[in-house]
Amino acid sequence: MQKLSANSFEAWYKPSYKNPSGELWSDKFAPLDVKEVALHHDKLRDVSDSLTKARAALGGILLLTGPPGCSKSTVVHLLCRSLGLPVLQWQESEELTSGPDEIQSFENFLLGSIRYAGLNFLSTSKPDSHACGQRVQVLLFEHLPLGLCDQPRRFQQQLRNFLSLSVCPTILVFVLTKSHSTSSCSTCDFDSTTLNRLFPPSLKEELQIAHVDFNPVAASIMTKALTRVANLASAEFQFPAPPRQFIQRLAASSAGDLRLALNNLQFLMTRGVTKNGNFAFISSSPSLDSHERDSGLQLFHALGKILYAKRCDDSPCPEKSFLPKHLHHWKRPPLSFIPEVVLNQCSLSGDDVIAWLHENFPLFF
Repeated sequence: MQKLSANSFEAWYKPSYKNPSGELWSDKFAPLDVKEVALHHDKLRDVSDSLTKARAALGGILLLTGPPGCSKSTVVHLLCRSLGLPVLQWQESEELTSGPDEIQSFENFLLGSIRYAGLNFLSTSKPDSHACGQRVQVLLFEHLPLGLCDQPRRFQQQLRNFLSLSVCPTILVFVLTKSHSTSSCSTCDFDSTTLNRLFPPSLKEELQIAHVDFNPVAASIMTKALTRVANLASAEFQFPAPPRQFIQRLAASSAGDLRLALNNLQFLMTRGVTKNGNFAFISSSPSLDSHERDSGLQLFHALGKILYAKRCDDSPCPEKSFLPKHLHHWKRPPLSFIPEVVLNQCSLSGDDVIAWLHENFPLFF
């Protein structure tokens, strides 16, 4: 996407804006209904169908994977609320470091949760000794102990025990963030190799694990979500909403990470004041370059962009052409991307890119 010039959109300021709680807008203005979730309707339907099927079967395992900020956890909480499913979420203890103690804590939580139903403090009815066998609950895991990545068989045996020893009807939901780096040492980022080691195809088939893989949030969907939050914040804190052009620029610079885009929106909308104490627009606008996410491309993603060579269908062919007259009939609209930018994002040298193209070009055509 073409970058906007420095004076092509406005920045805004609020003199007396205060946020004493320091609450993030991604939490404060979180969606209250599944219709507001920034997610493609096909993925939303897949997750909803998987939860509904697991509830009817009184248990099951659901695996959600995808890049950061693509509404994985949000859609789980909202769908569980609409289906009347209580959610128990495992939280890592700050006192435990990665190792045997953390793994044991994970296993104790899993074993205890499938044997004892969660307490419903909102219910005014008398406790029912048989309620555990009637009410389906959801166990949500957004993180896994780092040590389990090196012990896949132990983890897989725990999943088998979950299905065979479960006393209370329970749906096990794993929400795992995919990382493109194999050197990630975080408990919340998993590269494809680690995910395949923990959840191999044979295990998914054996335990009937439903797997939904999320994509980065599309720019159009993100623009709609950012506009909703900007309007809500503008109404509550009484400052002008940003122009649509700024929202589109912010969405394009976030590489499909909605959480990052919301944090940048909050920072940029609350960063300044005017001297006279009034709301005001100024002609100079902040640059978003320092807030952009590292949008590196995987190798085959970059090769695909070059080989498919998608063009801007709605753009007219340039009047000035560098083709000779006898080749004018081959004149085409401009590319939808800049090849040099794609090559820089894939972190390969020119010789390596040529070698990969030489290898894949015959098979592609």
